[in-house]
Amino acid sequence: WVKLDEQVYLEDWKEVTKLAPKLIKINYYPASINDSVYFTMPHQTEFFTQYNKPLLEELYSWIRIEEGQLKTYKIDIIDYRLKAIRLIQFLQKEYDIENEK
Repeated sequence: WVKLDEQVYLEDWKEVTKLAPKLIKINYYPASINDSVYFTMPHQTEFFTQYNKPLLEELYSWIRIEEGQLKTYKIDIIDYRLKAIRLIQFLQKEYDIENEK
């Protein structure tokens, strides 16, 4: 499931990256999660290049779809991790395997 979640998300992400530059001034791709672009917006800066309502609604829909996909992806990763932990514990118990670090 995790791999499928990733593939679906990336396909829809491509749609957002095609549509967003038609409506929004795209600054630059941040190199770090700590980049200020994630936390601040310059005062009185216009980000939209046009106010085409149908395109804005389409962009908003794609972003909402991505949000749902990321939430599902996270749930599947947590589930996959728990299954992996249980499998490791079973194998260690069944085959007397020591935990290697």
